[in-house]
Amino acid sequence: MKPLILTDWLMSDFTKNGLADLALDLAFFDFVWGPQPSSDELAAHLGPRTASHSHDRATHWSDWGGSQWKHSKSRKHRDLSLAEFCQHYETVELWFDVRPKAQMKLIWLLDYFCSYPQTVGRLKLRLVDLEMRALDKFGRWDPPAVQVTEKELATASAAWQAWRHRKLASICSARI
Repeated sequence: MKPLILTDWLMSDFTKNGLADLALDLAFFDFVWGPQPSSDELAAHLGPRTASHSHDRATHWSDWGGSQWKHSKSRKHRDLSLAEFCQHYETVELWFDVRPKAQMKLIWLLDYFCSYPQTVGRLKLRLVDLEMRALDKFGRWDPPAVQVTEKELATASAAWQAWRHRKLASICSARI
């Protein structure tokens, strides 16, 4: 089975080139600019779909699959949490380029997956060393893939906790 790709890039580039069964463009949050979502919002977004999720506002991770869902073999599982959904794939590739916005999403996702060891074993990190928007097309471009280990998870978790603490501290000081 082709992998699932989690990315911060145009989804059709991955599926039309046959790289993935499904590619999810995780464009929902911007952790660099603007107000930050609460921990509850983040957990709800990646958790299983409930009646409180709005398709119109894309409040569930699966709302970001676009038209690709009709071609995916795993479409019937899209109401699961992201971690549970990933378990329907042998491999889940993380494609995030060098932009700070993309790196913050990668750190957030790795921190999220720390709580799901059964999913972590499926994760592969693509070592993307450029801005993907600079590519005219993917063609034969194939950045190396490495297994996500405890070291990457611990580093991401520490970075994510530090970022959230920093953002919270700046919000609190702005109110004073």
